[in-house]
Amino acid sequence: MKKLILSIHRWLGLGTGLVVFIVAVTGALFAFSDEVKDYLRRDYRWLAAEEQPPLPLDSLLHKVQSRYEMQFYQVVVYNHPRRSVELRVYKQAEDAGTAFWYLDTVEAYYTLYVHPATGQVLKVINEKYDFFHLVKMMHWSLLLHNDIGQPIVGYSTLLFVLLLLTGLWLWYPKSNKGWKQRFWFYWTKTTGRKRKNYDLHNIGGFYAFIPALVLALTGMVWAFPWFRMLVYVLVSMSTTPPDLAPPPFADTLRQEKISYQKALDTARRLYPAAAAYGIALTQEYKPLAVTVQQTEHRYAVLHQLYVHPSTGEVLKHRTHAQKNTGEKLITANYDIHVGAIAGFAGKLLAFVVSLLVAMLPVTGFYIWWGRRNKKKRKGKGRTKTYRTGVLKEKT
Repeated sequence: MKKLILSIHRWLGLGTGLVVFIVAVTGALFAFSDEVKDYLRRDYRWLAAEEQPPLPLDSLLHKVQSRYEMQFYQVVVYNHPRRSVELRVYKQAEDAGTAFWYLDTVEAYYTLYVHPATGQVLKVINEKYDFFHLVKMMHWSLLLHNDIGQPIVGYSTLLFVLLLLTGLWLWYPKSNKGWKQRFWFYWTKTTGRKRKNYDLHNIGGFYAFIPALVLALTGMVWAFPWFRMLVYVLVSMSTTPPDLAPPPFADTLRQEKISYQKALDTARRLYPAAAAYGIALTQEYKPLAVTVQQTEHRYAVLHQLYVHPSTGEVLKHRTHAQKNTGEKLITANYDIHVGAIAGFAGKLLAFVVSLLVAMLPVTGFYIWWGRRNKKKRKGKGRTKTYRTGVLKEKT
């Protein structure tokens, strides 16, 4: 049985090692992306202390849209009085369906940082070529078109789960004497490189097992709709999917123009302590979708609103408390995956575990390569021949 498990473990590792290494390294790089971007963009994310009241949101949007020929898809207003307003642009390339690389699928992807009191555009960031965005897409689809790269990453992650399980089986010691060497490194001056490499793979894999399994399973939630539904059903004990559709809307009066300020006022009235309010921008007269983010850089607690486009009246309201357990877990999937669910300590754990996971394919390949060459040397060994003399009797 152990030989069979070892064979499965070996060939799964050789088949997925490169993808697992890339995904793990990019995961480690992305762990503190929010903190790094907060620091690098601090000059236009944060404003000097001013007492000027903010412009009405509709006036601010009109000012910016009169200067830029862009179709904005979302505006994000933060609750902190010194935070700039963020306007986001995303446009898919016309030939995105036939593209091979991810970058060829995107025509425009920008974030505009706008002064809330003057409407002045403080900075325009081309997110398409932002370092952390490229790291994220390398992690997600190897920078390939989503239909090509995402299944590669998804199935490699699925096989990585099998690698972890077979690795745990192989890690389990045969006898009581072996337990001691399964938990720590007992190296001396005479310990060879192969032994050190084996210990790094064996012991490092053991300590990374549980958090690495969590990272892999949360990654599979995005990769496979069937797995996401399975998680939802098992946790919520319900086969009824959540109602995420916009409310039916047949307002034909259109007495007023679309008012984003009234939508913002409604969200602020309902959630005065929220960190940010995201409003989907549209040119159509339909319910406005508003997302309320309770804590910045965390998405485990989100409230969703649909409001009347001109009056700001609430047409549909889903609070975080109204979601069932399965929906709450799916909503928190991102925070669990990047470690943000536990704050800085969680992100640090995700960073360290990602590096340990990146080490596993490297050390595993070295183990396989060393044993492969050892077998070759044994097969090509020289056979020594000796001369034999003839014993003669004395005459």
